[in-house]
Amino acid sequence: MKKVVALMGVLAAILLFFWFNQKGEVKEQTTADFSQPEQVEPSEDFFTNRDLNELEMVTYSRHQEMMDDLTGEGKLVRKSTHKEFVGAKANGEGLSWTAYFEK
Repeated sequence: MKKVVALMGVLAAILLFFWFNQKGEVKEQTTADFSQPEQVEPSEDFFTNRDLNELEMVTYSRHQEMMDDLTGEGKLVRKSTHKEFVGAKANGEGLSWTAYFEK
């Protein structure tokens, strides 16, 4: 019985020792109020969907020629196309996508 009381006393002393030593090390900091949205100024690194769509537009060397061909001046030209396989990729759910482009 004396051993149990002595062990409990040692454990209590160790607990109090660590509690008093670490009491001043933890600083309480207030957190920011996130209930109100903060206005952020747009910067060079900030893109909108419109900016990204404009970045995806690519001008090819023959783009204007092809557009002029489809303007409707003269007879309409029906172009024959065929599809070429680009690739496939499996995602995490086991589904896959396949891409083709017309040539």
